[in-house]
Amino acid sequence: MDLELFKELIFNVDWNERWLWGLGGFHATTLTAILITRGRPYVQAVIFCLLAILCFSSEYINEWAANNYQSVCFDV
Repeated sequence: MDLELFKELIFNVDWNERWLWGLGGFHATTLTAILITRGRPYVQAVIFCLLAILCFSSEYINEWAANNYQSVCFDV
């Protein structure tokens, strides 16, 4: 990827949107939990299973959110 395109992408993103901060927070929390539980394979297996369930159910979550976006919108 061209460096100029990457810079343009970074500058064009509205970093004040709450869902973007929430997504970053989720990833930071997940990474922290994984790093803290490095020596506990059973705990990491549970984290993996929870993330796998979340991934497999993402289509249903997206469908539900699309149908109810006005009632769950962050900026209301």
